[in-house]
Amino acid sequence: MCTMNLQNKASFLVKCGDAHTLIEAPDPIEAATLAFASLYLRYGADIEVGPSIEVVDLEELKTGEPKDENTHLVYTPLAMANAGYHGLASNFYRLLEGLER
Repeated sequence: MCTMNLQNKASFLVKCGDAHTLIEAPDPIEAATLAFASLYLRYGADIEVGPSIEVVDLEELKTGEPKDENTHLVYTPLAMANAGYHGLASNFYRLLEGLER
């Protein structure tokens, strides 16, 4: 069961690489942060990540058809750092920067 709108929180579907989870959070960035922390604890070094984490606001979906406004992309190193994984965030940031060149 998915509970909606508890204490000013919204429900989000968060996709990080091949993994996904449902999270209640006040905003998409916090949802990505909580989801990354949860998935990293579950999968550890086996977690697959991309440059961004996709966050779908399920509250906004209740009002109609899925729209681009319902989907948010959070930069993965930001979610990593917010979750307290500063070293991992720094390493992943450097990796992404190297790919751009």
